[in-house]
Amino acid sequence: MTISARLPRQWHRLEASRDWPLLAAAISALLSFVMLFPPWLTGGDNSQNAFGDALQSAGPALIIVAAVATIVSLAVAVVTADRQFVRLALVPSSILLALYVVKVADVSELADAYNRLAASFADSADEKVGTGVGLWLGFVFALVTEIFVIYTLVSRWGTGEAPSYPGFGGRKQPPYETPPDTEPPRYPPPPDHPPDLPREGPDR
Repeated sequence: MTISARLPRQWHRLEASRDWPLLAAAISALLSFVMLFPPWLTGGDNSQNAFGDALQSAGPALIIVAAVATIVSLAVAVVTADRQFVRLALVPSSILLALYVVKVADVSELADAYNRLAASFADSADEKVGTGVGLWLGFVFALVTEIFVIYTLVSRWGTGEAPSYPGFGGRKQPPYETPPDTEPPRYPPPPDHPPDLPREGPDR
C-alpha cells in the first residue's frame, strides 16, 4: 500500500457540536503551557516562574513538548476524523499530567526547604515561601486535558454511534448509481454514410 493510498480522501472542518471535547482538551493543554509564566514559587515580594533560577533543575522543556504534542495530535484527529490520533494524544496528555504532578511535589519540597532555612534566621522567619498560582493552575489544566481526552475516547467520538455526533463526515458515502438510459431510441437508425443515388446516363 502506498503512502498516498493511506492519506484521507477529504479533510474535515472543526465543528463545535461534534468536536467540543477535543477543542476543550486542546485549549486546556495550551493553558497548561501558558501557566509556565505565572509564579510557581512565591516568598514575600519575590516570585519565580517555571523559568526561574531556583527551578532550573526541573525546567519546563518536557512540559512544552508534551503540551505541543497533545495539541498537534488533537488537531490532526479533527482534520482526518481518525480516532487513532485521539489514542495517540492520550500519551502526551498523560505525560503532561505526570510532569505537573512531579513539579508540584518538587516545588512544594523546595518551598519547605526554604522555610526551614528561613526559620534559622530571626530576620527572615516571617517570610514564608510557598507554591504559586501558576503551578497549581498548570496542574489543573493538565488534569482537565487528560479528562477530556479520555472522555472523547469513551464517548466513541468519530464513530457515528454517539447521538451528539450525527452525520459525521468520516463515514463513507454510498456510491452514486448510474442513471438509466432514458433517451428514446432513434428509428430508423441513421446510416453511417448517405445512400448511393442512382446514376443517370447511357449505362442505365
